[in-house]
Amino acid sequence: MKKYAFVFLFVFIPFINSFSQSNELKGVIIDKETQKPLYSANISLSEPQLFTTSDKNGEFSFTNLTDGNFTLIVSYVGYHTEKITVNLSQNSNQELNIEMLPTSISLGEVTVSSSKTEKLIKDVPIPIEVVSQDEIMMKPSISTSDILTDEAGVSIAKDGPWGSHINIRGMKRDNIVILVDGNRIETATNIAAGLSMVDLNDVKRIEIVKGGNSSLYGTGATGGVVNIFTSSYNYQDSFRFNGSFSSGYSSVNDMKSGNLSLNASSSKLYFGITGTVRDANNTRTPDGVLQNSQFSDKNISGKFGYKPFNNHEVILSYQNFHAKDVGIPGSSVFAPTASARYPTEDRQLYSFEYKIGNLSNLLSNLSVKLFHQYIGRNVEILPNANMIMNPSADHRIWGGQIQSNWILNNYNFLIFGVDMWQRNYDGIRLKTVKATGSVTAELPIPNATFRSVGFFAQDEFSFDEAVLRFLVGGRFDFINVKNDEAVNPLYTIIGGIRNDNPAGQTVIYEANEDNNYSWSGNVGMIYSLTKNLSTSFNAAHSFRSPSLEERFQYIQLGGYIYWGNPNLEPEVGNSFDLGLKFDNHSFYFSGNVFANYFTNLVIDQFNSVENNYYKTNIGKARLYGFDLSFEFVPVNKIILYSNAALVIGEDTYNDKFLPEIAPFNTRLGIKINSLEYVNFDLSSIIFAEQNKVSDGELTTPGYAVFSFYLSSKLLDFNFTDLQIFAGVENIFDKSYRNHLSTFRGIIKSEPGRNVFAKIKIGF
Repeated sequence: MKKYAFVFLFVFIPFINSFSQSNELKGVIIDKETQKPLYSANISLSEPQLFTTSDKNGEFSFTNLTDGNFTLIVSYVGYHTEKITVNLSQNSNQELNIEMLPTSISLGEVTVSSSKTEKLIKDVPIPIEVVSQDEIMMKPSISTSDILTDEAGVSIAKDGPWGSHINIRGMKRDNIVILVDGNRIETATNIAAGLSMVDLNDVKRIEIVKGGNSSLYGTGATGGVVNIFTSSYNYQDSFRFNGSFSSGYSSVNDMKSGNLSLNASSSKLYFGITGTVRDANNTRTPDGVLQNSQFSDKNISGKFGYKPFNNHEVILSYQNFHAKDVGIPGSSVFAPTASARYPTEDRQLYSFEYKIGNLSNLLSNLSVKLFHQYIGRNVEILPNANMIMNPSADHRIWGGQIQSNWILNNYNFLIFGVDMWQRNYDGIRLKTVKATGSVTAELPIPNATFRSVGFFAQDEFSFDEAVLRFLVGGRFDFINVKNDEAVNPLYTIIGGIRNDNPAGQTVIYEANEDNNYSWSGNVGMIYSLTKNLSTSFNAAHSFRSPSLEERFQYIQLGGYIYWGNPNLEPEVGNSFDLGLKFDNHSFYFSGNVFANYFTNLVIDQFNSVENNYYKTNIGKARLYGFDLSFEFVPVNKIILYSNAALVIGEDTYNDKFLPEIAPFNTRLGIKINSLEYVNFDLSSIIFAEQNKVSDGELTTPGYAVFSFYLSSKLLDFNFTDLQIFAGVENIFDKSYRNHLSTFRGIIKSEPGRNVFAKIKIGF
C-alpha cells in the first residue's frame, strides 16, 4: 500500500503542479470593537475546500488560486461568522481587512470537518457536537472522555478516573470509532482506556458525530464517531517563533501537570512540538479514598509541515504517550476484591500526509495519508493473595486513505476516496502462583489480524443553496479476519522447567479465516424555513464487523469464563434523525429526535448450565430518544444555557431493556462575561433515576452536582500573554453513582469536591 501511494505521488506531482494558478488572497482578522488581531480564527474557501487559520497577528493567506468567484467563510468562537464573496482573475492579489463582531451566542458559529468537508455546524445535516480548545482549558479533565460528557447525548463510563470511555445515545465503545487526526485508534478490550491515551494539551478541538455513519468511516461507526484534532500550525511570510507554558493542580487527587509547547514557521515550512507530564494520587470521594486510582503519564507530540510546490503540502506527525502505575480500582471483569493496575501503557503514532490543493476548476483537492500506530498494554492483576496475573498485548495498526474533492458546479461538491487499515494482535496472559513460583501461560485471544478496505463517496448538492441542501453518501467494504490456532494452556513453567505440551492442553480456537462484504449509506438534507430557522433529516444504513476480542475472547479471571464467538454475524443498523435549529443574535436552539434499529447486536449471554458467558447475536434491538441544546442572552454579556438528553434502549427480541443506558439528564448553567478581566460559569448536571435496567443491572438513584468555573481574559503584556483558569467541581461534595459504572466492583461513589487552578503563559 505504501509503495503504490508513493509511486503515485512522485509520478504525477509534476503533472498536477502544472495546473497551478497565481491568484493570491490574503488578509487580517481583527476584533471589531477592540481592533486587536484574532489568533486561530477558522478561514475556509467553501467552493475549492481550502482551509487555514489566522496567526498571532490575525493574518492568513491562500496562494495560487484559480480564476473565479469564491466564498470566504471566517468563524471564531464568540464571534459572528463572516461570509464574503471574492472574485479573482488574471493574477490578482487581494488583501482583506475583516472585522468580526463579538457575540455571546456561539453554538452555531463553529466550523466542523467530520463530514469530510469544512462547514459551519449549523449547515451540516448530520448531528455533531463540538468541544473547543477553550472549553478544554476551562476544565481539569483527566481524559478526553471527561470533557466530552458535557455534550448532549454523550455519557461517560469509567474503569477508574484514568481509564474511561463514552456512550453516545446508548451505544457503547465497541460501536464508536475513535480517530486522532483521522487516524483510527483500534484496541477493543474489556478495560476502557482508548480515549485516555490522548494528551488534552495537544488537542485543538473534538467533534462528536452522533448516529450511524459507516458510509464515511467504515465498520464500527454504528453508534457514532469521535474525531480528535490535535494542534495545527500556520505558514508565515517571515520566520516566527512562538511557544507557551501551562501548569495545573487538582485537589481531588493531588494531580499536578505541566505542558511546554514550541513552534516555528516560515513561508515554506513549520514545526511544532508539545510535551506534557502528569502525576496523580488516589482520588478522594465523599465516601472515602478510592484506593488504587493513582496514575502517572507523559506525552510528546510533534508536527512538521512543508510546501515543496505551490498548493502542495507534506505533513508529518508523531505522538508518543506513556503511562505507568495506573490503578484500575474496579471493573465488571474483576472480582470486587481484586487489585489491578497498568504497570505500563504505551501509544506511538506515525503519520504521513501529502495534500494537493486547487488542482483545477473541477478537482479542488487530492490527499494521500499513511499512518502506523502501536498500542502496548500490560496489566497486573492480583485476584487473590496467592496469584499474580499478567495479561499483555501488542496492538499494531497500519492504515491509509486517498481522498479527492470535486467541484461539479457551484451547487454540487463530490468527495470520492478509498481507505484501508489493518490491525494485528499479539498477546499472552501469565498466571504465577506466589507460593511455588509456577507459571501458566494462556492465550486470552489467539494471534489475529483484522483487515478492512473500503471505497466511499459523498455528494453534497442543492437546487438553491440558501434554502435546500442535500448530502448523499455511500461506501462498500471488504473485511478479512484471520486467526492462528490457539491452545490453552500454552505452556507451563514448574520448578524452572518449561513444558510446551502440558497435561490438559486443548485447542480452544482453530486457525480460521473469515470474510465480510458490506455496504452502507446515508441521506441527509437541510431545509431553511426562514432566515433563522431550519430543519434537517438524516437516514443512515450502517454496519459493524465484530472485533477480534468479540470473535476469539477467552477470559478466565474468577468463577466465570467469558468466551468469544468466531461465528458472529456483523451488526447492521438503520438510524433516523430529525433536527430543528434556530439561530439569531440572542438565542440558539438545536434539537434532535432519533431512532436506531439494529439486527445481530452483539451481547454477552449467560449460559446457566456451563456457568459461563458467550458472545452472541441477538435478533433485534432499538434505541430511541432525543437530545437538545440552547443558549439564550437575556441581557448583554449574560448567557443562560442548557442541554438535555433521553435514550431508551430495548432488546426487542427478548423483550428486555438493553444494559448500560444512561438515564434522562440535563445540564443547566449561566455564564457571565460582563467583567473586564474575568468570565464566570456556574452549572449543574442533573440525572434522573434509571430504573429501566437489564437483567443483573442495578437501579441508580437520581442526583444533581454543581460546579463553578472562572477564566481570565487573555492578558497581553507585549512579549508575553497570560491566562488563568480556576474553579470548584462538585461544590457540595455530593455522593453519587454513575449508572454506566454500576458494574465496576468496589467503586460506589464518584469523585468528590475538586478545587483546581491552571495558568497558561504564551510567548
